[in-house]
Amino acid sequence: MGYAKMSGLIFLGVWLYSLGFGDAFLFSDDASTPIDKVQTPVGEIHGFASNVSFHGDDYQVRMFLGIPYAKPPVGELRFMKPQLLTSLPTSPFLAVNFGSMCPQRSGFGPTPSEDCLFLNIYAPVNVENTSSRAVMVWIHGGAFLFGSAASTDGSVLSAYSDVIVVTINYRLGPLGFFTTHNQDAPGNYGLWDQHIAFQWLADNIAAFGGDPGNIMIFGASAGGSGVLYQTLYPGNKGLVKRAAVQSATMLDIDVGYFHAKQNASKQFAEFAGCYGNDSADVLNCLRSINESDIVQITQDYMEIYLAQPGLINSWAPMPDGDFVPEEVIKALTAIEKGNLATPSADVFGSIELLVGNTNMDGILFYQDALSNINRTGNVNDVTDITWEDVYAKVFTGIAENTLKELPASLVLQAIQQEYTQWDDPLNITRLLRTLVDITTDYALMSVSYLAADGHKRLTNTTYVYQFATAPPGPSRFPPEMASETSAGHGDDVTFLFGFPYLFVFGMNESDVGPALWNTSKAMMRMWTNFAKTG
Repeated sequence: MGYAKMSGLIFLGVWLYSLGFGDAFLFSDDASTPIDKVQTPVGEIHGFASNVSFHGDDYQVRMFLGIPYAKPPVGELRFMKPQLLTSLPTSPFLAVNFGSMCPQRSGFGPTPSEDCLFLNIYAPVNVENTSSRAVMVWIHGGAFLFGSAASTDGSVLSAYSDVIVVTINYRLGPLGFFTTHNQDAPGNYGLWDQHIAFQWLADNIAAFGGDPGNIMIFGASAGGSGVLYQTLYPGNKGLVKRAAVQSATMLDIDVGYFHAKQNASKQFAEFAGCYGNDSADVLNCLRSINESDIVQITQDYMEIYLAQPGLINSWAPMPDGDFVPEEVIKALTAIEKGNLATPSADVFGSIELLVGNTNMDGILFYQDALSNINRTGNVNDVTDITWEDVYAKVFTGIAENTLKELPASLVLQAIQQEYTQWDDPLNITRLLRTLVDITTDYALMSVSYLAADGHKRLTNTTYVYQFATAPPGPSRFPPEMASETSAGHGDDVTFLFGFPYLFVFGMNESDVGPALWNTSKAMMRMWTNFAKTG
């Protein structure tokens, strides 16, 4: 299969773990598995036991799906901080189906609904209420635009590693990050949702065999960014013990485009039929729209406007004077430079940190880089690329975006000096790999290094990893880059959760070689050892 024909699979591979195939995992109320009853402070919850297979061995895991953790953010609660749910809507609550996913662009997963603040709990069998397992809370990726708690199957990780795994929904896109840039609607509701989910777990997870004093949060891509935001929020001190930040996207992009976010919020309001310059009036109009209509409006808006330049960065966290006091890059840089007497530094140092990337994370932006020099992903279309093309049209833009001004020639010379393959400067394959390397460094790895450098000033519990193993299935890389050590954005997630989506590529467990099984087991051991003991 040619690289150009792989574009659909590239999209699938990057977002598979965040978009997911939730409908494929739904369970009916009359499932043949025994009902598992748990009494919690919010009411009685009924889940079920299920069989899972991993590398030829069978395990059992307890599942509790679609548990609401906050009041539905509808009507007057739309564009508001979530309110913790202190009693379930029914008792007993039947937790055998995934809850609705938060409104987003149409795609795979459960039915979208504004009433979407649900979580799923995967727990080992034979766990008494008095036992205390480490709790690992997964924050899904998807650019703060896509994904759901149903898209990541935590059953293998839980059963194989004897930990509690939790996956959570949080508000996305306009409903998660709309802002009036004042206290009427400051934004970042998706981040508040994540935090409130942690609070719910601290209050209730002991009933499922989890240790409320040993909660680790982890996530990849935008989920990794979400984890990093949470580690800097003072309200999480004592609530979150450990964190794993996996391939966090460039947070300065996410929070740096103030005017783009302002314009996008105004655009969304007008798309919904709410006009005016008075933020209170606009909010009243938006909150008066009924649930089904706001879901359809959100889906239609995202379908039409997602491809507009800059929009993908418009629906994401930004400084609000509350959850995000300042741009995260600035906060991390201040810590790295020794400013340790801030609330953000205080909570950051109290949380043990694991942070890292895949070795070719930047493949996520490869097509964008090629389009900047008027090329496609077809291998026959890149044979005439020169270093001058790359530096003039790609690296200059990256440097300008990072510095927020036209870079000095000395800066460009330093970049060129660093990335030129001086032993073979005309090698096209090496040049294409350099495109991946610089986007990896700029958009992803720089965040990890900055976080690690700052964190190690505060504590001695800082760990850094790099993942470099290609997953099973068709490669997402052009032929000249594909190898057993080519790991793209999100490929580590496939191993961490025990290859839950092999069936997508028509594969089964026998198609995974011994080395890949061992890598998956090793990664699960490392992550869960960190969750259990730090």
